[in-house]
Amino acid sequence: MLARSDSRGGAALGSSMAFSAVCAQCGAQLRIMDNLQPTVDPAKYFRCSVNDAVVAGGGERLVAAPGHEEPFASLDVLSRMERLMVLASVQSEKDHPVCPRCLQAILNDVQKLGDSVEADKRRYQEAHRRLEDEIRQNLCSQELRRLEDEVQNKECEEQELLATLAEYDREEAELRREMATQALREVAISKEEKDLWLRFSECQLDFEESEEDQAAITNAMQQASEQLHRLKRTNTLNQMFHISQDGSFGTINGF
Repeated sequence: MLARSDSRGGAALGSSMAFSAVCAQCGAQLRIMDNLQPTVDPAKYFRCSVNDAVVAGGGERLVAAPGHEEPFASLDVLSRMERLMVLASVQSEKDHPVCPRCLQAILNDVQKLGDSVEADKRRYQEAHRRLEDEIRQNLCSQELRRLEDEVQNKECEEQELLATLAEYDREEAELRREMATQALREVAISKEEKDLWLRFSECQLDFEESEEDQAAITNAMQQASEQLHRLKRTNTLNQMFHISQDGSFGTINGF
């Protein structure tokens, strides 16, 4: 860590090394000191702010008084100081450190600028929120109109479907009446069919009886015809008077 330099006791600093600098804002002389241990890495240790790393000279001479020259620094110490100067410069927007008073003024200006930016941010966010609300309301209105149109279209479709359904109901009622009529006709036809089958059965029986009678008559006629033919071939006198011969005498019926 860097500490305030003592110009009256420069020899007491031992191996500490000090470089003089000028404030980039007011031109006041500053002193940057390296009192870190040689084993400490400045890049890891240098985490303090610029006003912690520099101290004002207070109008005192930055060069050691005669007879109090600081010991000659080694190349390693000079290299460490260069690294510290680089680290100090990259933590500020300026190329050189500033004194604590100027740094505080810069910090105040930065704070004011940050507050102004924060206020602008809040205004922009509020405007953005209002714009989003307006867009959302417009979208809601458009969506509402779209939904209303869609509902109206659906209602028209519903009316058409209801009319079609009513037509189907009428057709179904007509079909049911036709089916009832056909059912009655089916019952009548079924009854008529039964009557026809009964009449057919009776006719079939009569026909069979007629065939039997006809067969009997045919047989009787055939027998009569055969008897007639036999009678026609027979000599009645010879059959009635049997004439035969008994020796020298003829006989009729044995007489």
